[in-house]
Amino acid sequence: MNLIDEILRLVQEIQNTWQRFVNLVNGALSSVPVFLQWVIDSVNRLWEQVVQMWNDFWEGVSDFLSRFGDPGAVATASASWTSMVSQPAGEVAATVTTGQLSADDDAWSGDAATKYRTRAGEQQATISAIRDEVATKVVAALDGMKLAMFVFYGALIAAILALIGAIIGGLASSATIVGIPAGIVIIIGAGAIAIGAIVVAGMVFSGTADQRASEMRSAITSAKVTSWPEFVV
Repeated sequence: MNLIDEILRLVQEIQNTWQRFVNLVNGALSSVPVFLQWVIDSVNRLWEQVVQMWNDFWEGVSDFLSRFGDPGAVATASASWTSMVSQPAGEVAATVTTGQLSADDDAWSGDAATKYRTRAGEQQATISAIRDEVATKVVAALDGMKLAMFVFYGALIAAILALIGAIIGGLASSATIVGIPAGIVIIIGAGAIAIGAIVVAGMVFSGTADQRASEMRSAITSAKVTSWPEFVV
């Protein structure tokens, strides 16, 4: 199951379910007799709370939907860092050693030989740093980000499902005019819980995203691979 597609499907479902409830309330209110004016007054007060709750909920959801992150894309980026950077760097680092160089001959001595062996070590250290200090840490940060996305999307789906269930329950309770206030109260309670769950999940996700981004920046800057070592000339 694609999480993003599932969330979009649930968003459409909740919008449709909500519209059914709105139509039910509006239709009922339009046919209320005068002697039940107290019901209309109660409904209007509750209705204002529901509308505000709904606006708050969709403001958060709309903001999130405008910048969807794709766990699959993050996983692909992580795999690319492994296959295109980490693994090749490790393979090259294993060959750039004095023991692997044809010039590593006991009969070869002098300043040129010393410089050659020294610079070979510097080359190996730089390549190893690209693997160990940059690529490996970037991959770990991306994997952590992917996991955080799954956790957040799971929390979002759970909140939306709970809200859909509450609206359906509100519809059932609103089968009669007198029952409409009770239906609205059900939706208000569930909406408050859903909004709270999404806010908390969003805060956790935002904190994790900032942390992982910081880890990736740190991996690149702390490695201090700012220039390539010169070879013997």
